Amino acid sequence: MERIIFLTFLIPFCLWSQNPLDQKPDARSLALGGSGLAQIDAWSGINNPAALAFLKANFLSSSHRQVFGIKALQKSALCGNFESFGQQVALSLEYFGFEYFNQSKIMLAYGQKLSKSIALGLRLGSEAYYIEAGSSGWLPSVEFFLFGKSASKLQYGFAVKNPFSRKLSQEYRLKPSSFSLGFLFPLKKELHFSFEAESAWKESLRLMSGLEYEIKKGLFLRLGSNYCEQLNFSGGAGLQRHKFRLNLSYLQSSAWGSEMCIDLNYQL
Repeated sequence: MERIIFLTFLIPFCLWSQNPLDQKPDARSLALGGSGLAQIDAWSGINNPAALAFLKANFLSSSHRQVFGIKALQKSALCGNFESFGQQVALSLEYFGFEYFNQSKIMLAYGQKLSKSIALGLRLGSEAYYIEAGSSGWLPSVEFFLFGKSASKLQYGFAVKNPFSRKLSQEYRLKPSSFSLGFLFPLKKELHFSFEAESAWKESLRLMSGLEYEIKKGLFLRLGSNYCEQLNFSGGAGLQRHKFRLNLSYLQSSAWGSEMCIDLNYQL
């Protein structure tokens, strides 16, 4: 039954709309409504490689997410960042789908400071897709990023993904370019507000926002909202102990049901 439902209804949704493969992989961002573009953390190698230029530690991270509340439909990601020639670079692997339809991404990311407060990022690689109905193949993937910090401690990010749109196959139309702009502002030392706007070419604008509160050192509570033709809410928690960081998130979607995500980060 899941196979029939997915092949009939969800493949066009995933290819033409907000593709789960292109959404944030980490539980922290998902708990904040998806607003992770302006953060500096272990997942910057995927969310905003330009922020790697400000990251001072090496991390190995993994995440797992149940998508659309469908047991067989999963998204998993691995990301590792390391220093090379005095600069931070990151290698990431992402997978979304199940045996009858799936997509994968392998990407190399790099961030370079232009000044003490602004950096540019580039993410290059390939995206593979498989559809049992008769299509499969590889496509090059290109993403450009900007990250900056202001004197008021405001952090901001900008992203352009898939600027050179290509046709996935004879059956499916062009994968559109997408544009994102995000902000993160500390309301207090222990309280942060994040906001992000994203839109694929000629598609609906998606608005994401979230609040993160550090209850006590190393323990975080997060709430978020996500709007794209309908309003969804999310929440989660984070725990940081020594070199380990654990994040959980929960999303309630009026259209697709509930989703859960867990990620684990280890500082090398």
